[in-house]
Amino acid sequence: MTTGIVAGVRDFVYKAFPQRQIYHRSNGVVHFTELGPWTQFAMTLLTLTFLGWVAYASVNVVFKDQIIAAKDARFRSMQQAYEGRISKMQLAYEELNGLLALAEDRFRATTDDLEGRQRQIEALLSRLNTIEKSQAALEERARVLEGKEYLLPNLTEQQVASVTAARDEAATPVIQVDRDSYMSASVAALPGGKGQSDPLQRYLQTSHMARQAQQFALLRDRQVGIYDRQLEQMTRLSQKAEAQIREFEGIIRLTGLDADAVAGPRQMAELQPVDTAQQGGPLLSLFGETIDPSDGGDDPIFQNQLMILSNQYDRLSSLEDALTTMPIVLPMPYAERLSSGFGTRVDPFTRRLAHHGGLDFAASTGDPVIATSSGVVVWAERRGPYGNMVEIDHGGGFKTRYAHLSAINVTLGQQVEPGTVVGKVGSTGRSTGPHLHYEVWYDGKPRDPKNFLRAGRYVFEK
Repeated sequence: MTTGIVAGVRDFVYKAFPQRQIYHRSNGVVHFTELGPWTQFAMTLLTLTFLGWVAYASVNVVFKDQIIAAKDARFRSMQQAYEGRISKMQLAYEELNGLLALAEDRFRATTDDLEGRQRQIEALLSRLNTIEKSQAALEERARVLEGKEYLLPNLTEQQVASVTAARDEAATPVIQVDRDSYMSASVAALPGGKGQSDPLQRYLQTSHMARQAQQFALLRDRQVGIYDRQLEQMTRLSQKAEAQIREFEGIIRLTGLDADAVAGPRQMAELQPVDTAQQGGPLLSLFGETIDPSDGGDDPIFQNQLMILSNQYDRLSSLEDALTTMPIVLPMPYAERLSSGFGTRVDPFTRRLAHHGGLDFAASTGDPVIATSSGVVVWAERRGPYGNMVEIDHGGGFKTRYAHLSAINVTLGQQVEPGTVVGKVGSTGRSTGPHLHYEVWYDGKPRDPKNFLRAGRYVFEK
């Protein structure tokens, strides 16, 4: 193919520029110059090149101003485009810096808020720990019943079920939280988010600043995770507290008393906006100590859940206090048998039906008699048909009496604890033999001690 092209060019040159001879005469002598095809072709090219250069130079000379003006216009256009691009990049950079600063401030505020909530949760856990310690002490006190089941009233399946069913089916208000709505206030300014300008998006994709945006995104995810875990933790605490409340209320019902009457009516927290108009006072937490106003105070959802938990723990504390004051253990560690119950019986002296206001525990003279709950001794001497008697005020409307004692081991006004020996079994007063007459009073009326021992048996056996 190359040979054909060369041949074609050669044929063209030979055809267009045939060999010529130029004759000229000098001093009567005729000379000639022979011009071959290739020489003519070369001269033609040189001539055309020269003419083209002359034409180009002429055009430049004639249109010099217009050419220079066109070049200047093109340069200015390029400069303006470059400066516009630089300006956009600068605006994008400044916008990004502003967004990063805003996001940093909002993340810091959210982090402070989460830390404040955690402090509130820790306070709740501390309070729950205190309640659980008191509950453990109550259970330990009930251990005195171990091995004395023959003296205790039986717990029917229905009675046990009335307590356990209420505990197991305990329901608590669960807050339905739109976490994305909550967190949006903290992450709305996150760099790289939707709605930002295209130049900024391109800049984020090509700049090292994109790494900072990714770091903020990771921080956002961690904050959302912490927020979720805090709500889950509070929900679990609330469910656990509600289950304990139901169980404590069931134990109190075993005594034959109403939980609201003993521990006070329950205060229920309602999820509703708080009207802050015309209110004031120092800022105190739900647990008494002064707190930082930023401790979760800007989230009504958290505050409502916190109020629910606080009310639940208030209820738990009041129920636990009531159970602590209740005489739910045996007053006789070494009792032989229960010789007489509470209520109507045949009087051992008159042989007629009469009311018996307590329990009689048969025992040997000199066996120890113990206090069934903490309290203050309000009577410690002989008292008519009771013989030698000790009466203890346990608070909350509860009192116990220990009668027919052969000896009194406490004094008036003495503070006693569960298990304190208050006297010794005897047969003083209106008695047919050595035994302990034991009474439980509540709200000025004698109550059946068996019901309290039944509650104590549940606490011990659960």
